Amino acid sequence: MILPLFLIVASITTIVVVVLSVEDEEPAAPVPFVGPSTGSANIPIVDNEVEALARIIASEAGSGTRGEQNAIGWTARNRYRGKSIYATQFPWRAQKGSDPPFSSARPATAAHHALAREILESDQSADPTGGATSFFEPRMQDIFCKAGAMARAGETGDRVIDGVKLTDITRFKSYKKDAATIRQKWSSGSTVYATAGRFEFWGNAQLFAKRGGTPRTIVGGDAVIGATAFTDIIDPLDCLSG
Repeated sequence: MILPLFLIVASITTIVVVVLSVEDEEPAAPVPFVGPSTGSANIPIVDNEVEALARIIASEAGSGTRGEQNAIGWTARNRYRGKSIYATQFPWRAQKGSDPPFSSARPATAAHHALAREILESDQSADPTGGATSFFEPRMQDIFCKAGAMARAGETGDRVIDGVKLTDITRFKSYKKDAATIRQKWSSGSTVYATAGRFEFWGNAQLFAKRGGTPRTIVGGDAVIGATAFTDIIDPLDCLSG
């Protein structure tokens, strides 16, 4: 559903109406992975690029496991392969669909910087996701969707939804898609490449099939094909406020 915003510009003889739209909030959809299966990121390993990737890691999974952070960093590298991360993510801000595709709102620690540099310097064969270009967190997407429904019904203030406290649910008014809806939409041309803790990592289905891909479960800093995913990861609730 599109929410229209009207900007009316009037002159003596004419009135021009410009219609803007606000789309449903959802993670940035997968895109085809551009580049060979080996080699460098083709992104300059300079301070700005390291800072941009480090902030993505900190913002998307700052309190997550090493495996989650590593997979998120590689997914960002894959999406930006051959392009500047900094150019799209700066000024630092929250994620808005594909503009920007990832959040960079939170400052990075020394550990995040070290991981970001390691990812940018590594050969593509070290990618634990197998070429994913997008990800989302199903449980939180469901919670945000519920909060959005409450906000559109006129509710305000703080709420505890499925055990998670959200401050000011009106912030989630534009969230209309739950995890099942996103999976259904993305499944047209995309597929799950890997899971890591709370997150699912997606990419182009045709490329995945050509490589004979098998979905991976990422544990710690590595990917183990066919392993059982762990589900006892605590959600980073501190990332939900502010």
